[in-house]
Amino acid sequence: MQVQGSLREQPTRALAQRIREVVEAESPVHEDVAARRVADAAGAGRMGSRIQEALSEAARYAARKGWVKKKRHLLSDPGQEEVPVRDRSDVEGEVRDIEHVPGPEIAEAARRVAEISFSIEKEELVQQVGRQLGFGRVGSNIRERIGSVIDTMLSEDMLTRENGRLAVSESEPSD
Repeated sequence: MQVQGSLREQPTRALAQRIREVVEAESPVHEDVAARRVADAAGAGRMGSRIQEALSEAARYAARKGWVKKKRHLLSDPGQEEVPVRDRSDVEGEVRDIEHVPGPEIAEAARRVAEISFSIEKEELVQQVGRQLGFGRVGSNIRERIGSVIDTMLSEDMLTRENGRLAVSESEPSD
């Protein structure tokens, strides 16, 4: 991806196209991470408030055009069918921050681990999901974030609880 000149001088449509390219390559991706990728490609060492606002507007524009799907701060490729589970052990910065790991990616990791395990205690599932995502040590903030996604999966019947153990639901929830 090549970005010429200052990001502040780029038309919203051009920035939206750059956001779209990032989303096509990394979907699902947190909006802040996508913005950082575009800024890095432009050689911007730091993102001031004007650049951040321009990139936020570009993400909204891309969503309005149907180039990306935007749900809160999560950007995804409209044509994406499967959610990848990525190992972040070799990355740094925002991409490694658990708050920037998309909820659907955490849920997919939890589904895969629970499916392989047949049934698993919640705390063990949290630990295994953390490892799948590349976190060697699962501290309290990571435990809380993954636990919250697992709780949502339970409430949406994506996982079931029997005798204190979690398993993948027999039937997939309908849309």
